[in-house]
Amino acid sequence: MTTMIYHLLQRFVGFRKLESGGNLCP
Repeated sequence: MTTMIYHLLQRFVGFRKLESGGNLCP
């Protein structure tokens, strides 16, 4: 279960990174 949540988080972070142009904004 934890791995699933981690996977979703990674995907969400990846989308945010793409939207901001490669910058990580938490």
